[in-house]
Amino acid sequence: NARGTGKPSRPSKPTVAMDPIAPPGKPQNPRVTDTTRTSVSLAWSVPEDEGGSKVTGYLIEMQKVDQREWTKCNTTPTKIREYTLTHLPQGAEYRFRVLACNAGGPGEPAEVPGTVKVTEMLEYPDYELDERYQEGVFVRQGGVIRLTIPIKGKPFPVCKWTKEGQDISKRAMIATSETHTELVIKEADRNDSGTYDLVLENKCGKKTVYIKVKVIGSPNTPEGPLEYDDIQARSVRVSWRPPADDGGADILGYILERREVPKAAWYTIDSRVRGTSLVVKGLKENVEYHFRVSAENQFGISKPLKSEEPVIPKTPLNPPEPPSNPPEVLDVTKSSVSLSWSRPKDDGGSRVTGYYIERKETSTDKWVRHNKTQITTTMYTVTGLVPDAEYQFRIIAQNDVGLSETSPASEPVVCKDPFDKPSQPGELEILSISKDSVTLQWEKPECDGGKEILGYWVEYRQSGDSAWKKSNKERIKDRQFTIGGLLEATEYEFRVFAENETGLSRPRRTAMSVKTKLTSGEAPGVRKEMADVTTKLGEAAQLSCQIVGRPLPDIKWYRFGKELIQSRKYKMSSDGRTHTLTVMTDEQEDEGVYTCVATNEVGEVESSSKLLLQAAPQFHPGYPLKEKYYGAVGSTLRLHVMYIGRPVPAMTWFHGQKLLQNSEKITIENTEHYTHLVMKNVQRKTHAGKYKVQLSNAFGTVDATLDVEIQDKPDKPTGPIVIEALLKNSVVISWKPPADDGGSWITNYVVEKCEAKEGAEWQLVSSAISVTTCRIVNLTENAGYYFRVSAQNTFGISEPLEVASIVIIKSPFEKPGVPGKPTITAVTKDSCVVAWKPPASDGGAKIRNYYLERREKKQNKWIAVTTEEIRETVFSVQNLIEGLEYEFRVKCENLGGESEWSEISEPVTPKSDVPIQAPHFKEELRNLNVRYQSNATLVCKVTGHPKPIVKWYRQGKEIIADGLKYRIQEFKGGYHQLIIASVTDDDATVYQVRATNQGGSVSGTASLEVEVPAKIHLPKTLEGMGAVHALRGEVVSIKIPFSGKPDPVITWQKGQDLIDNNGHYQVIVTRSFTSLVFSNGVERKDAGFYVVCAKNRFGIDQKTVELDVADVPDPPRGVKVSDVSRDSVNLTWTEPASDGGSKVTNYIVEKCATTAERWLRVGQARETRYTVINLFGKTSYQFRVIAENKFGLSKPSEPSEPTVT
Repeated sequence: NARGTGKPSRPSKPTVAMDPIAPPGKPQNPRVTDTTRTSVSLAWSVPEDEGGSKVTGYLIEMQKVDQREWTKCNTTPTKIREYTLTHLPQGAEYRFRVLACNAGGPGEPAEVPGTVKVTEMLEYPDYELDERYQEGVFVRQGGVIRLTIPIKGKPFPVCKWTKEGQDISKRAMIATSETHTELVIKEADRNDSGTYDLVLENKCGKKTVYIKVKVIGSPNTPEGPLEYDDIQARSVRVSWRPPADDGGADILGYILERREVPKAAWYTIDSRVRGTSLVVKGLKENVEYHFRVSAENQFGISKPLKSEEPVIPKTPLNPPEPPSNPPEVLDVTKSSVSLSWSRPKDDGGSRVTGYYIERKETSTDKWVRHNKTQITTTMYTVTGLVPDAEYQFRIIAQNDVGLSETSPASEPVVCKDPFDKPSQPGELEILSISKDSVTLQWEKPECDGGKEILGYWVEYRQSGDSAWKKSNKERIKDRQFTIGGLLEATEYEFRVFAENETGLSRPRRTAMSVKTKLTSGEAPGVRKEMADVTTKLGEAAQLSCQIVGRPLPDIKWYRFGKELIQSRKYKMSSDGRTHTLTVMTDEQEDEGVYTCVATNEVGEVESSSKLLLQAAPQFHPGYPLKEKYYGAVGSTLRLHVMYIGRPVPAMTWFHGQKLLQNSEKITIENTEHYTHLVMKNVQRKTHAGKYKVQLSNAFGTVDATLDVEIQDKPDKPTGPIVIEALLKNSVVISWKPPADDGGSWITNYVVEKCEAKEGAEWQLVSSAISVTTCRIVNLTENAGYYFRVSAQNTFGISEPLEVASIVIIKSPFEKPGVPGKPTITAVTKDSCVVAWKPPASDGGAKIRNYYLERREKKQNKWIAVTTEEIRETVFSVQNLIEGLEYEFRVKCENLGGESEWSEISEPVTPKSDVPIQAPHFKEELRNLNVRYQSNATLVCKVTGHPKPIVKWYRQGKEIIADGLKYRIQEFKGGYHQLIIASVTDDDATVYQVRATNQGGSVSGTASLEVEVPAKIHLPKTLEGMGAVHALRGEVVSIKIPFSGKPDPVITWQKGQDLIDNNGHYQVIVTRSFTSLVFSNGVERKDAGFYVVCAKNRFGIDQKTVELDVADVPDPPRGVKVSDVSRDSVNLTWTEPASDGGSKVTNYIVEKCATTAERWLRVGQARETRYTVINLFGKTSYQFRVIAENKFGLSKPSEPSEPTVT
């Protein structure tokens, strides 16, 4: 003031300057999920705004519709977003709201829309049908039918499964939980196909769902017997019928195999026959064969149908065909008819030995054989006929097998002497023959028919034709005629008719066919056939033949029907007699059949031979081997390998180190183009693994490894089954995955239970378990159970793993001890505050609830003071009657059960002379920042009347003073303090103080922050000599945890260079760890030591981390060629500039002829030198080398300079 400055006041208590923490926003979507006659279940979603810190829990409040006050349902915030209120009066109506809490306190409430009536919720039964069930379920034979249907309804519906109306409880395992029902059938067979019905029923109604199931598998054996027809010298037709059961899937085809008697090996003829018959070609004549056929669908191959009897291919002998034309009538008298006919076109495989003539009068249908012995010519005069009778004739041919059918019948002819037409001309004579004409001469007819011969007609036809052609357009008087315009070197037949005024005579035919001559030139003819040629691959091959002709023929060369053109590869030469084709061979495909075709005006001829190329065998590049071969257990596995190389190599198969040979279950088929390994009834343990096929001839050896995976149902899970948790009505079990998954991913586990009593059966718990742990509920307390677990993949379900002994269902926790004797304070006319100490022992489980009861001292009936859960050790009892004397007792509950009742409290009488003042904070708790290992003191001042009971909590759990870690003190004036000794990181959290009396309760919170020096926590794998290992190009993240308060500053460096975020590195820092990320993949240059440093004002710490980047090696360098001979060279090279972080274990040497495009592997070496052998002379080669380490192959080196051997 005007007189000066006074003495300062007493200092205030220390205060930390900090921003206030904003409470969270409203929870989203508060809703009722269920109601019963005594409970309501609520759920909600997280708030959009968490406020200034993380949401730590939720408070629920309720309000009766006829009251204004909101009542807290839980005193400790629940961390899950659902809550069930129990012990509510039936029919009552309430409103509910939810508040989110964080370090800043509770936020705004979110109210559940409308009012909620406590009554049983009713809902029609319903289900959700997965899309995969819409069009039916397909299961492999021997697999598992598993139908899982989510269901709902209030009350929960009763589920009943049937199959087409029939009970299936003995065939199927059925389980129903609170969310779904499921049906499981193990080892499904074809009889399990059908429609499965699920009926859901509750008091609201009934609903049914239908699911079609089809069990599919390998087809049955084809229906027999095998039948043979169309048997030829080198072929036979084999027929069968489709299988009675196709396995539920379309037959893709049939596999037909043959076996030559007396050999034991079966050879595949065709592995995909579409129909039910096949003409098998390429057989040996007069050799016995057996056949067998198997059906195949997409799920497997059936057992084979075998032939009962062998079949022998041979030339078929059949009766001949009949003459194709009717017999021709040459002459007629009153008692005879002269006939001629043509030979049959097909003699049936046996020479025609003769003919029979049949006749019949036109007035009857009966045919009569005329001759009893065979006629050996094709002309004959039938005698002994009846004058003026009309006849028809037909011919039958005969060979060593039998008689043919009859020929067509002749035209009807009447037996009478010819007096109106002339008789046949006399004998025909061939005067001359040229290349295109024939001159005939004949005698006049013996009888002119009583009339003058007017002239003659001449006709001709090619041998074998049925139609005759006229040679003269007008009658000729002379008995000589030249027929021109004929074809060169062609056989013809001729006949001549005589004509008078009455008509034409019967014709006179030449007795034999007449062949025209060739021209004066000479058709091409082969003087020396082209011989087969064998040469080494890479050398020139010459194919020669001798063909002559006049004029000189035109020469063309062909391969597989395609004309060859003169080029660098093909060179043609000829001296007019010897014709030569030179082939520059550079690939195995150059071998094959080559044909020389010679043509001139007179004719054409050809000569062919085969070119065989000798070379080391190699696998056919057009048919690459697969990375892996798969087969289902029990099926037939086929490994087919195509190759090229001559001479035909020796082919051997190995399984591991074991040599494979033909046996009952193994068939090896080797040809000049492929080797084929067939294994029947394959099993995972005996047939899976590495197979090696080796091809070897005089020019080299090549081998390849085929990785075979036989897929089967998995092994049983790895035991033992571990009891993770045991409660009074449930158990949690765990296990380990199978040691062998059968070659297919484990899709799920099937868990079953069986009560340990006589006659009990296994019951399904669930078949939808995707992890290796399962909680089994609804068990009977103190009952014994067995449990078992099976693993399932797409190929089936494993054998079960069972628990080693009976599991008795009882809680592992003891009942809690007895709470302390209740003490009564803050007594008013209708209320008091009851407090007690928690039990000395919680029985091994958290105290879940307290039960507080009261009674009038003169009465024996105890009454619960509330239906709500009591979580604290203090409770304000309301609605007492003034003047009555009351006693109280308390008990507690954990997962092991309920404790005994406590001692009864001292009697208390409600009085009216106590004014009530609700608790109130005069001084709030304050947030603290405390140094590591120092003491923290939380202080508050509380007023209220009656005197409030004050309790302290850490993360919602009451703090019990022990005099060491925690001390709780009360001072005059309403001061209360909590002292926490030697604080560490674990003590940094939110603390709460709550004061309670009849007027209500009040609580306050404070955050304790512990200032901790910065510390790096290296993972165990990186301690000592540990390092981060990676392949070049791999995305790497080095994650290092750290701690410290305040948050440390984190830096990374390599050598002397600090690392920051750029295109190559990314540094990530969170509150608990830092990561150095190589997002584009690591390079070799990234290998080395990295230092991570954490620093705050209380300390600094740093650690070193090693990064090891591995890679395939660089290419070898400087390939040089020396010591060149006709068939070998020596190679040397320099090792790679970098071995990729792993020692080079091998070098691969390749060659390429300069005229070819494909590099061929020739060998492997461990040193930087190699001798290449089996080269072709006078051939230009280049060579290159590839390095290999444990991470793979390098790129090839630069090729060597071309070298000529």
